[in-house]
Formats: sequence, structure tokens, C-alpha cells
Amino acid sequence: MSTLLLDAFAPRAATFFGITLTLAALAALVALWIREPRTPGSPDWDRRMAATLALSVITSPHLFGYDLMLLLLPFVVVWHVYRDGKDGRPLDGRPLLAMTALGWALALVGPVLTVAQQAVTRSAFGRPFALQIGVIAVAVWSWLVARAKPLAA
Repeated sequence: MSTLLLDAFAPRAATFFGITLTLAALAALVALWIREPRTPGSPDWDRRMAATLALSVITSPHLFGYDLMLLLLPFVVVWHVYRDGKDGRPLDGRPLLAMTALGWALALVGPVLTVAQQAVTRSAFGRPFALQIGVIAVAVWSWLVARAKPLAA
């Protein structure tokens, strides 16, 4: 993400920003588990696992289309936890359903958006750069999943 955004202007800053983002994501992964009980199969465990799997995909230094297919697993885990919802509403009307759809849409059109952004910025500024909004959407989704409250019985 940092290379596409900053490399045209400041390659060293892009590298530093990339390392910083990677370390921040790794710290977030540790924070998800450091003081949490190990209770496989519980809704809290499932949510943290889904957030972990999704955040792990975007923590990778190389993000390709086939890596994004790994997001199927955390999405299925979240669907399993929240599928019944209240009053028959999937995911209980929470923002997770919208963020899941947005994450998929941005992942699917992400490469096209990146190329378009690079063409526009090259034309406007003389240098190509792009913001990978799909990565941001997955990070926000992971945060929402990790912070989601269990459904009331």
C-alpha cells in the first residue's frame, strides 16, 4: 500500500511507512490475543479468529488477487457467528454485512481502481500514485469484527 501511494515521491518514506504499517498490523494481531482466553468454538474466539485471518492477509508485504481469496474464510466465520441475528436479520443489521460487501467489492475492483488512480495522478501531478482503499476496507472490517458484541440470547 505504501509503495503505490508514496514511492513516486519519496521511495524511502514509502519503505518506512510500509514497515510502520506492517508493524502496526502485527501489533494489532498480538493485541487481539494477548489477554484473551483460548476458547475455540465460542463466538468471541470465532470473531477474533476471523479478524486475525483478515488482518493477516493485508499484513502480507505482497497483496495479490489470490491472497484476497483467503478473505472467504474470515467472512464465513463471521457469517457463522452472526447468521441468525435477531428477528431473522442476517448479521443483526450490524455494519459487518455492509463492510463485508464493501470489502469484497473493493477487492474485486481494487486493481482497476489502482490503475485508474495512477493514470489520473500521473496526468495531474506528473507521477503515479494510488491509495489501495480495499486494504483500508479490510482493516476496518477486521476492527469491526474484533469489536463486535455477541448477539443476545
